[in-house]
Amino acid sequence: MFRLGVSFDAEAGDRLFPQELLQARQNHAARACDFKRPTGVRRADGQHAIREFDRRDSGERGADDELPRKVGARRRRRLPPDYVSENAPAELMNREHSGPSVRHGPSAIIFEVSFILASASPRRAELLAAAGFAFEVVAADVDETPLPGEPPKVYALRVARAKAEEVGRRVDAGRTILAADTVVVAGDRLMGKPVDDRDAASMLRALSGRVHEVHTAVVMRGAVEHEDVVTTAVRFNPLSDAEIDWYISTGEAAGKAGAYAIQGRAARFIDRIDGSWSNVVGLPIATVYRLLSPLAAGSPSGVGSD
Repeated sequence: MFRLGVSFDAEAGDRLFPQELLQARQNHAARACDFKRPTGVRRADGQHAIREFDRRDSGERGADDELPRKVGARRRRRLPPDYVSENAPAELMNREHSGPSVRHGPSAIIFEVSFILASASPRRAELLAAAGFAFEVVAADVDETPLPGEPPKVYALRVARAKAEEVGRRVDAGRTILAADTVVVAGDRLMGKPVDDRDAASMLRALSGRVHEVHTAVVMRGAVEHEDVVTTAVRFNPLSDAEIDWYISTGEAAGKAGAYAIQGRAARFIDRIDGSWSNVVGLPIATVYRLLSPLAAGSPSGVGSD
């Protein structure tokens, strides 16, 4: 005596479950068993096993022990690490980046305050937006020419202060303003943004095979003013003339202090850094948070400067 998918041994009285038990219905093509997702058999006639196999394979869900539907993977376009869309400057500069003013944690409450970023740099805006800060952008217009014999840190701090002051005159009183300026120093050479490709090549040759320093001055101006200068040491591998020419041809050196972007193609040339990575990009995010926190809490205490 036989039933679908199961045979009975009349003498032993035992039920035999053949390997074909989990095949599809007779009008479907046979499928191989998936032993990573075994299907239980509850009825001797095997109908439950067939239904469960068919339901699992089709993505349908049963009433008991329901299985999730299959979800197809989304296709995503791979972008370079320094990718900025052609509309990014306008998008970053013309919108207000809003964020929560109070965040509740398991043991503390983090207060945040909205501020104005006094910078036209899309990289600084991207860093702040990624870290969840609430801010809007008002680009500063100041003279960034170094004074004769001016030390790098003094120069960066002077320019950052000037940016905060210039924007402060154009916005409502009482607004908190964040300003920053980044310089690259190799030996006794202070490097700002290259004026052309020849200047960029000269900078990269000076950085090749040696350690240089990146200084970013950060000024947070609110009811009181806090400031700091953060330094990161960066070591470049030796660069050939062909590598320098190739890098400049990408256009990435333009508009970058020191003629390189650590978050972009120049990452392949950098052996190691000592200090804040975001500082090399243009804004030390941890320092921004430290300087902003006393203003949000209404207390100027606990903030130091170099």
